[in-house]
This record gives sequence, structure tokens and C-alpha cells, in this order.
Amino acid sequence: MLIKFKNFLHGLWRRAATKKRYSQLLERVSKPDEKGFGRSDWILSRPLYRFARFEFKSVTRLQREQALRMQIGQWTPYAETGLYVVWEQDNAHVWAWDAQRVEKGILSSKLQLKGTSIVPETLLHRRQSQGAYLVACLEGYEGQVWRDDSIYSSRWWPELPATNEWINFQMDAGLMPERQSNEVPAALPLSLGEAAWARSAVLNGSAFYGD
Repeated sequence: MLIKFKNFLHGLWRRAATKKRYSQLLERVSKPDEKGFGRSDWILSRPLYRFARFEFKSVTRLQREQALRMQIGQWTPYAETGLYVVWEQDNAHVWAWDAQRVEKGILSSKLQLKGTSIVPETLLHRRQSQGAYLVACLEGYEGQVWRDDSIYSSRWWPELPATNEWINFQMDAGLMPERQSNEVPAALPLSLGEAAWARSAVLNGSAFYGD
């Protein structure tokens, strides 16, 4: 009887500790097979968000939050914007999405907003160091340009990009001609890590400037 009770408690602990991972796609939500009551990860498919890198080298640290808010307000088209912000020295890497659309998906899946972590899938792909990469996504493909272990540019295609699309992407990302490829590379296979490779900062006070 004691062994059965211990197994029961272990099962409860495992369910509470296990994160449930949902994936929001363009037309549907992919739900986890395993049931549990721990925290939930809400993964955003690549076409549901946009990415930009903002430089604030000439802006004091005390003014960066306000400056970034202004930049985001001019850049995003959404009535309400959800954000994932990663600071690297003087640069802010920002992933933004339609907050109303995403919250509707979370609530329709009978989840609580407070107990759900929203993560753009790019942050679950393997982190690169240098160069241009084509990565298979939950839907379509993402082009990524990395410099010195930092992501500089990102673009999404619903299908494999044509050669001219790939070349234009590299040019727009500012890659030097000698570093550009004239052929579309083989896509890296879809592989989502257990956790994001960087945590999101909070847009208030000192927590805004975190690792």
C-alpha cells in the first residue's frame, strides 16, 4: 500500500513539474499528448511574429526603455503588441506579435494567461555563431543571419525560397558579397530545444536590462 501511495505521489509530482507545450500555427493549435497541470509553453509559429534588431549605442541606459517603446510603436502594426526582448550590450533583439490573436488562442485552449509562457519558435532553434542559415520551421522556412553569436536578421517564407529571394535576403541583411551564397543552402531540420536560448527582459526598471 505504501509503495502504491509513493508511486501515486511521484506521478502527481511529475505531472506538476512537466511543462505542457502548445504550438500556435496559422490555422490551428497543436496540443500536447501528455496531460498535466504544470506551467505551459505556448510556441509561436514563425509566420505569427516579426523580428527586428534595434541599436541604441548613442542612447543612455536610462533612456533606452522609452526609446525602444517608441521604435516598437512605429514598427509594429498591431492594436496590442506582445513582445519578447533580448538585450545584447547596446542592441535590442525584438520579436513582436499580435497579442489579441495569441491571447485568443491561449484562452480557447482553456489555459490561463498567467501560467503560460509565450516563446517565438526562433528562440528554440539551435543558436548559431556566424553566417546565413536556412531553417525548417513548424510552418515554412526561416532565413537567419548571425554575426558574433548574435542574430542580426530573419525572414520567413512559406516554401523554400527561390535563388533570387535568398540572395536578396543576404543583401538586405548587410552580408558582404564575399560572404554571400549564390545558391539556396539545404535547410537545417526542424529541431526545437527544451528551453529558449535567451530569456526575455521586462520593459520596466532594471529588469529591462537582463541577460
